Amino acid sequence: MEDGVTIAITLREAGKQNVPAGVRAFQDLRYERVKAVQKTGEAVRDMWHKADWEKVALDPTLIEMPREEWIFGHDAYTYAEKMAAESIAKFS
Repeated sequence: MEDGVTIAITLREAGKQNVPAGVRAFQDLRYERVKAVQKTGEAVRDMWHKADWEKVALDPTLIEMPREEWIFGHDAYTYAEKMAAESIAKFS
C-alpha cells in the first residue's frame, strides 16, 4: 500500500513529461524505509529459528511478531505529499 500511494504521488507531481524523475523520486522516498522494514523481518526470522521450543510451549509470547509503531504508524500519503517535490527536483 505504501508503495502504491508513493508512486501515485511522485508520478502525479512529476507530470507526464517527467515520468523518469517521478520513478526515481519514488525510489528515493521508499528505499531507506523498505530496507529498515526488511531488517525487522530478518530479526523475526532469527528469533523463530533460534527459539527454544520447549520454552515457547510454556510461553507462546516469546515468538510473537513485534508490532513496531514506526512501521504501523507511518502515514505514507502525508510523507509522500511533503517530500515528493523536493525529491523530484533532485532528478529533473
